[in-house]
Amino acid sequence: GLEYAPGCTSTTEELVEIAQVVKKYGGIYATHIRDLTGTIHENGQPGVLEAIKEAIEIGRSADIPVHIGHIQVNAPQNQVTASQVLKLIEDARREGLDVTCDAYPYAAGCTWITMLTPPKYKTSTGIREEYKTPEGRAELKKAVEHTFSYLGPEKVMINLFPEKESYEGKTIQEIAETEGKEPSQVYVELACADRAPMCIFHDQDIQIVKGLMPHEYLFTASDGWVIPQGSDVPHPRCYGTFPCAVIVRQTAGEVKTSPSAALSCLLL
Repeated sequence: GLEYAPGCTSTTEELVEIAQVVKKYGGIYATHIRDLTGTIHENGQPGVLEAIKEAIEIGRSADIPVHIGHIQVNAPQNQVTASQVLKLIEDARREGLDVTCDAYPYAAGCTWITMLTPPKYKTSTGIREEYKTPEGRAELKKAVEHTFSYLGPEKVMINLFPEKESYEGKTIQEIAETEGKEPSQVYVELACADRAPMCIFHDQDIQIVKGLMPHEYLFTASDGWVIPQGSDVPHPRCYGTFPCAVIVRQTAGEVKTSPSAALSCLLL
């Protein structure tokens, strides 16, 4: 996806060219967009809205259907609302573009701990070697302290770390308190490990999740995977997404009965 290396280095123009080839074979442009956060860019616009606009523009330029995977708004939200996200998609659909998306019904995500690290510090497989030196770690520590200003270490829980299984199920804050370290120091040590851990990030607003889900162009998808044997604290999306989605769509006011909510789980 475009939020990860090396995809994050791709330009819009490059993606349009690739999408034009995909169109010849009847495919679609299915994307993990470039930014899922409300981080304000240099143009004054939130990253997630700019990323959705980019996906739509690629579809428009290549004349190809667009599907946006696990659409959401991660911290910092910066007052981005579900209605702002949905308006971009609905405007594109009214224009005649084929734009759809999917989402999972949880206010937490799951990925490698290095996702909290700005792009300059990492490669597709982890932290760059130059930032594993004492000087580099000090710079990395300062960078993540900024991240913790809007996504606290108590909201980042280790869920898979074979190198030290005793950390699994604990937040960075809990580990820091137990070991008498700063949370940012714990983060640097974990991110620089040979096999950095996976984490669950409580970085979303459940009201935004509920606002996004009850729409006919939004399908349910887990963004999950087969749970590794011995994993004691998997993200619940790996096994509970679809029944939870039916409940969330109902409580969001979409339906009084479950057929349309159930269909959202079946039609993607």
